[in-house]
Amino acid sequence: MRLVSDGKGKLYLLGGVGNDGISRNIKLWEMMGEGVWVEVVTLPKIMCKKFVSVCYHNYEHVYSFWHEGMIYVCCYIWPEILYYNEGERRA
Repeated sequence: MRLVSDGKGKLYLLGGVGNDGISRNIKLWEMMGEGVWVEVVTLPKIMCKKFVSVCYHNYEHVYSFWHEGMIYVCCYIWPEILYYNEGERRA
């Protein structure tokens, strides 16, 4: 799980959901109140598959950030960046 901020005061939690330490989905939650997290979107399945194929059980190498409506998921040991346009969920 990683925290990201949109720079406008909103805090998001990005994390893998699965069994036995293997992520099957990557989800995004938004903090709506004190300690209240609300699931806002499940990222496309292909993002999770690509991510797990590279960072399998090496989640300590993962970092994420938010920039201009895009959520980026990166791994220190992998030269590619996965990204998701957060605005797509509002379409």
